[in-house]
Amino acid sequence: LEIVRAFMPGRAGAGRSEASIDESAWLEQMRRLRAWAQNVAGWADNSAGVEPTDPKAVANFKRSHRNFRAQWSFPEDFPNREVQKAFSAPIVDRSREPFSWAAVDTARVVAKLIEGADMLEDKVLERLEPALRRYTDTLKQPRITEYMVPSGGADVAVVRSARLNSALRGLRGVDSE
Repeated sequence: LEIVRAFMPGRAGAGRSEASIDESAWLEQMRRLRAWAQNVAGWADNSAGVEPTDPKAVANFKRSHRNFRAQWSFPEDFPNREVQKAFSAPIVDRSREPFSWAAVDTARVVAKLIEGADMLEDKVLERLEPALRRYTDTLKQPRITEYMVPSGGADVAVVRSARLNSALRGLRGVDSE
């Protein structure tokens, strides 16, 4: 969000409907961001590439992100007008129907991975099954003994309460004393 706030033309603090975003100005700001980030010669510059004409938000962004920009990469068509349109005028499902997740369609996922990754089905399943197990395992409450397995049949905790000891003996199937 910081990058959007810094580089989005319009009134600072104004809501999206009030900001009157100029698409051409935004695209130009994104081109300037790319040029700044890819300016290898300016990476060691103490000024962080801040120009006198930069608005305060852009100057702050450049200063706080000057060490990160060496790790960024931009696609050739950046900034893409279609991406900008998707953010400025998103297609929203206004349906009132409640949203719900369905179970993973393993066969379709496997088919897509075979097609996209050019792998054999057994290799795909070998890598996919652990992820699916973790996904389904999150639907149950784990017990502490799944993380800390008692060794040698020893008790996990010392229980001093007579009532709790009686209840635990009952769970174990041991007669109460």
